[in-house]
Formats: sequence, structure tokens, C-alpha cells
Amino acid sequence: MLLVKTVNGIEESFMELRQTPQLKRRQKKFRTTLFLGLCLLVLAVGALGYARAVHPLSQAQSELVNRARRAGKIDQVDQFYHVAREKTFTAVTGRNHQQKPVAVIAESGRKKLVTVRLDKGKSAKSIQQQVQADYHPKKITTFGLGIYKGIVVWEVTFIDQADNLTFLAYQFSNGELIRSIQNL
Repeated sequence: MLLVKTVNGIEESFMELRQTPQLKRRQKKFRTTLFLGLCLLVLAVGALGYARAVHPLSQAQSELVNRARRAGKIDQVDQFYHVAREKTFTAVTGRNHQQKPVAVIAESGRKKLVTVRLDKGKSAKSIQQQVQADYHPKKITTFGLGIYKGIVVWEVTFIDQADNLTFLAYQFSNGELIRSIQNL
């Protein structure tokens, strides 16, 4: 090994002088690789958690769509709704084989499908506009079709300006408010 005497009287080898910057680069590369690997691991765990969290909803949607198509109630699906209050309802909107706008509603655990023609009742947009105009909610948390005492309803849950939860049920056929629970 070739030794070199430096100005301050310390002897170092050429190899030691050369390894120091290389070692620092290797350590920096290792830390960067480790950091990126940990970031990818966190993203993968988050994506897996998200997929597992939404799986019941996507499963309910695919089951309802399959049931409605097998029963000949709907051909094309545009929108999926899920509302849960005392009972849980899933609904899909779209078009039937005659290209008429329809909604198919199913209560969780029941086999019966309820079908309504969307052009025979109030639209989702008109109910949302009515809620905005009447209540000025901070955020609508749940919106969808359900059935209340045998009547097809638009169910709306929202946070009001005082941070209270409010539940409303509007009759699908005429838009009349048939149930209201405020300050939940």
C-alpha cells in the first residue's frame, strides 16, 4: 500500500482517500433507495386498504346490476346509489330495453326488485336543488333512492350550517317531503 504524507503530518493511503467519496455516494444511494421503497410500501398498503374498504359497495353494485339485467329490468346502467338508514337500499339508474329511463331498487337481504320510470317522478337533480335552496347544507353526505313505508323516496342526508346531521325523504313521484329528522 502506498502511503502519502499530508501537509499536517497525517499518513493516509490513496485507497482510503478514494473510498470516502465512493462510500458516501453508496450510503446516499442506499438511503434514497430505502426511502423510495418505504414510500412504495406505504402506497401499496394504502391502495390495498382502500380496495378492501370499497369492496362491499362494488360487490353490492355488481350484484344488483346482474340481478336487474337477468330480470330484464335494465340494460344500460348510468348511476349507482347506496343508502343506509333503518334499512339498506341499493339502486341503479339507467335505461331499459325500450330506452326508457328507469331505476331499479333493492332492499338488502330481499329478492324483490322495485322498478320505477325516472320520467314519471322527480329527478335527482331537482331534489338536490330543492335541498340546496331550502336548507343550504354544508355537505350532502348521502343521496339515493330508497323505499319508505312502501313509497319510493329520494333519501338525503346532509350536514347543515350548524354542523348537525339532517335526514330527509322526498317522495319520488311528486317531490313532497314525507320525512324529516333534523339535528341528529
